[in-house]
Amino acid sequence: MSTVTINVQRLVLAGLGAGFWVLVSGMLMAAAFGYREMKAAFDAIGLPIPGGLGPFITHTVVRLLMGMAVVALYAILLHVFSPTNAMLVAAGFTWLLAVLLPFAVIAEWGLFPWSLAAKMWAWSAAELLIAASIGRLLYRA
Repeated sequence: MSTVTINVQRLVLAGLGAGFWVLVSGMLMAAAFGYREMKAAFDAIGLPIPGGLGPFITHTVVRLLMGMAVVALYAILLHVFSPTNAMLVAAGFTWLLAVLLPFAVIAEWGLFPWSLAAKMWAWSAAELLIAASIGRLLYRA
């Protein structure tokens, strides 16, 4: 049985780099369409849009952890797949669990419109692919 060796220092550095991109991308998404459409979705269900320090900290930590997750999966998958395939599978699996499935449920419950979910899916797919690319570059450096 072979042992999987992961460079933990590189994992942390690459994960934070990828996570920082995911955080910045989230802010860009909010400026592009996210805030306006999410506010409308929250207004439609009679709730205020989350704001303040608590949601900001939660959002920041979750986005940094998404970057860490992509790179951790990439590092593990490198022992099974080529670097490109490991990157694509890591980004896709993270997108599936962190974006596609939660927003499908949220939209199905009527909390957000399907049009907003589709925009989130598209933006986040590109966002996580770029994060995985950043993670790949930093992990192997």
